[in-house]
Amino acid sequence: MENGNIANLKVTLTPIKAAIRSDGKGDLDVLLRVIAPEQATEGNQRMPLSLAVVIDRSGSMSGGKLEAAKACALDLVKRLQPEDEVSVVVYDDAVEVLLPLSARNVAQDKLAALLAAVSEGGSTDLHGGWLKGAQQLAPRTAANRMCRVILLSDGQANHGETAADRICEQVKLLAQSGVSTTTVGLGEGFNESLMTAMAVAGQGSALYGDRAEDLAEPFDAEISLLSHLAWRDVRLVAGSATSRWKLRSDYAKNAEGAWSLPAIANATEAWAVFSVPMESAARAQTRSRQGMALHVTVTARDKDGRQTEVKASLPPLPRVSAEACSRRSKCSLPISPGFRRLWRRCVVWRASATMSACPRSWPMPRSA
Repeated sequence: MENGNIANLKVTLTPIKAAIRSDGKGDLDVLLRVIAPEQATEGNQRMPLSLAVVIDRSGSMSGGKLEAAKACALDLVKRLQPEDEVSVVVYDDAVEVLLPLSARNVAQDKLAALLAAVSEGGSTDLHGGWLKGAQQLAPRTAANRMCRVILLSDGQANHGETAADRICEQVKLLAQSGVSTTTVGLGEGFNESLMTAMAVAGQGSALYGDRAEDLAEPFDAEISLLSHLAWRDVRLVAGSATSRWKLRSDYAKNAEGAWSLPAIANATEAWAVFSVPMESAARAQTRSRQGMALHVTVTARDKDGRQTEVKASLPPLPRVSAEACSRRSKCSLPISPGFRRLWRRCVVWRASATMSACPRSWPMPRSA
C-alpha cells in the first residue's frame, strides 16, 4: 500500500487479496480507511454543539411514544456543556418552534415546562418538522460549531412531503452544507427504512428505542463523538485508468464527483469498500504509468476550519495463476485480527440491500 499521512490524518488503501488473478475472474476488493489518530487535547478543548431537537407530536405518537420523546429531549439537554446551544421544534400537520436556538442553561430552565404543554394529535409532517429544525441551525454553520438535527419520531410521514427519495435528497444537501441529521426511531413500529435512509443521507446516526433509558448510552456516544470531532467536510475523490471501480458504500456524491464521508472524531476512522473486476484492475495497472490501479484524494477541514488534502494509491499488484491465488499464502495479506474484524464488518453489506448493518465510522482496532 502507498498511503498518505499528513497533519494527523491518515489514508490507507488495502486490498483483501494481494494479487490479481491472471485469468481475470472475480473481483478485487479494496478497503479505504480515513484515520484520525489519537491526539492529546489541551484541557477540556472540544467543539461546541448547536443542536435542533425535532419532536413528532402527531397522533401516531400516542401510547407513550411522545412521552418517551420528551424524556429523550430533556435527557439530551442535560448532557450538553455550557458552550452548547439547542433549539426544540415540535410538529404534527403544523410545525412549531417550541424553543428558539438558546444556550444550554436557558434550555434547561425552560424546556420542561414547554414540553409539558405538548400533546399528541394530527397528521405527520415529518419533512416540515425536520426542515424547520435544520433552518434553526443553518446560520450557525459558519461559526465553527458542530450543527446537527436530532429527529425523534416513529417515521410515519403522511402530510406534506412524504416521498423518501425527495426528503433524503434535501437531507443530503443540508449535510453537505454543514447541518447533519441523526434520527431516533421510537416504538416497535417505527418506519426503519425512512429513518435509516435520512440518517445515512444526513451523515448522522440511526438510533432507536422505546424509552429514554434505552437511548442513554447511544446519546452519550453521540454527544462525545460530536464534541470531539477532529475532521469535518470529509470528501473523497477516486481516479483510475478504468471506470469500472464501484464504491460499495452508501455515501452521497456531489456535482463535482466527490463522495461525502462522515465527520471523524479523535481516535476514530471512516471507511469504505471499492470493488472492480479483476480483468479491469489488470488493465488499469497496465495503462497507468506508475502501475497503479486506483488512487484517491481525501480533503477535510480540521476543528479550526483549515483544509487538508491527503493522497493515497494502490501500488502494482502481482498477477498470479488462479491455482496460486486460491492458496491463502499466495494472495492474502498478513493483517492483524483487529483489522480482519473490521474488514468482515465492512463487507456485511454484500448480504444486505442496505448499509444499515455496516457502520461507516469505527474506532480503530487496537491491533491494526
